[in-house]
Amino acid sequence: MKKMKIAKMIVFTLLLSLSMLACKEKSVIKPEMIRPVKVFKVEVKPSNYLKKVFTGLVKESREVKLAFQAPGPLVNLNVDEGKFVKKGEIIAVLDERDYQVQLESANANYENAKLQAKRYSALYEKRSTSKSVHDQMQAAYKLAKAQKVAAENALKDTRIYAPFSGYVQSMFVENFEKVGAGQPIISLLDLNHLELVVALSENDFLQYKYFTKFHCKFEQFPTKTFDLDLIDIEKKPNGDNFYRMRLAINLKNVHIVPGMVASVSTYLKTKENELQKVPSASVFSEKGKSYVWKLNCAKNCVERKEVKLNSFDSEGMISIEKGVSNGDLIVSAGVHSLKEGQKVKMLSKKTNSNIGGQL
Repeated sequence: MKKMKIAKMIVFTLLLSLSMLACKEKSVIKPEMIRPVKVFKVEVKPSNYLKKVFTGLVKESREVKLAFQAPGPLVNLNVDEGKFVKKGEIIAVLDERDYQVQLESANANYENAKLQAKRYSALYEKRSTSKSVHDQMQAAYKLAKAQKVAAENALKDTRIYAPFSGYVQSMFVENFEKVGAGQPIISLLDLNHLELVVALSENDFLQYKYFTKFHCKFEQFPTKTFDLDLIDIEKKPNGDNFYRMRLAINLKNVHIVPGMVASVSTYLKTKENELQKVPSASVFSEKGKSYVWKLNCAKNCVERKEVKLNSFDSEGMISIEKGVSNGDLIVSAGVHSLKEGQKVKMLSKKTNSNIGGQL
């Protein structure tokens, strides 16, 4: 009898322990599982555009012919063909003796006219002279002042200064020649602002509105790519029925000179390549409609977005007409096991120090 009581107590204790354990398990709330997902960023890349390659010729963007504004004997030509000159450096000087004499004469006339104008102004205030005489003195003073300024400018014009830094391309006169006003002395090249000139055919010209990006490469610098900016495209063809396109070069401190030839890549944007491309594994179908999972970064969850498909390519990408935008983040793998609003986190990208993406 005593043994029966002990057995009943043991069974009761076990049942009580199991009951308490079950209650404890019910009170534990399991945390929501956050699933790691592989993400693809939707973006339009230059490779998505139609690419055309042209041949371009490097030219200086500025070639200026320098000339004196006044005539006279050339007494000092400070440059030689091919020489580099800095901005503000003296290029050539005329004999300034005659201009110096003219300036001294103009200064004397100016001082005399200034005194006369002052004197007759005082007399006119005292009513000791007529208004007509007073006006004549004032006009003579203004004329003398203008002649003085003209003489000063003529003397300054006996010197030519380099308007910018560059190389002397050509020389048209020799020292001690007598030159006329406006007669070219030298031509100066500005090599700090080079440009590429490309000849466009009529068919290429008709597509110029779709040109979006330009770069070039030179055979002399095979590892470098140079960015280009469009300057203009002439709307009238030349004698060979080609349209000239001018592009500014970002030199990147590389020594490029006029006459060098470059391979110019031009990217064209058309309606066909405005479509967004996504991996085929990111698209799934339900009830005859196509969807992708878009990542909501603010809530760290996924949202189903309906998309309109256009075409498939040989690289496993699908062109989408509608439903995603440039910059969207979408899930690119395991899309069939997700549900609306599910919490997710982006998989870390693999690096050389993170083998297997485990860190």
